[in-house]
Amino acid sequence: MKLNWKHLFDWSVVSVTEPVAVNDKRGAVVGYTIEVNYAHHGKRNLFFGIDADFWYHQYGSPLEAARTFYNKYNAQAKEWQKRSVQQAKVK
Repeated sequence: MKLNWKHLFDWSVVSVTEPVAVNDKRGAVVGYTIEVNYAHHGKRNLFFGIDADFWYHQYGSPLEAARTFYNKYNAQAKEWQKRSVQQAKVK
């Protein structure tokens, strides 16, 4: 097995989805999720549960935490897309 060390630690964000409410069987909101797509590591889901106190302490609510993470990853994705276009123009 040959490891590509160049990509092993490269967690560049390609895209991210906006926060989506996650409901239980009765329709009650149990949290929010965002999906982050990395260039070399695939897709990962981040879950912000309403029963976790630290979301309230740090961000005010799980929805605000999800929005904060979405904005952070979206900015990284836009930067990655800009770099990709610049590299394509150079080649």
